[in-house]
Amino acid sequence: AAAPDNPFYNEVEKALEQTLGGQPFFQKNVSTPYHYTLDFEFVLDEKNDPVPVREYTQTSSQDTFKNMHIENKSGFRRYAVCIQDENSYCNNINQMKGRVQLEQRHLEVLGYTVLFVPHFAWYSMARPSLNHKIDYIKKLISL
Repeated sequence: AAAPDNPFYNEVEKALEQTLGGQPFFQKNVSTPYHYTLDFEFVLDEKNDPVPVREYTQTSSQDTFKNMHIENKSGFRRYAVCIQDENSYCNNINQMKGRVQLEQRHLEVLGYTVLFVPHFAWYSMARPSLNHKIDYIKKLISL
């Protein structure tokens, strides 16, 4: 499936690109062994430097049953960035729906650090510059 083409997704992609140093350091629209589709995926090494995608992607086809855990090198952390629109939350409160919480748990079992970018936090920054949004992503990643 193609990556979503909406302003929210595009702004997060642009902020990630600036934060990590460009397209070679993250993937978008990534399928996982539990059949979730991640908006973005990237890996940081032990020094918090981004690892190029070509160094951690598998070139062979993935057998879902043999590959249920993503191997991280010692000190490396694999991140899943999930964009959360209004359908990811219960009505009138900022509580994630059960399906989203289950997805988070599955991704953590697979070895991901899951980062959510909620619509209400992102859209509260509607006026600020791209630099403000990059700062938000850096804070989310803890860089």
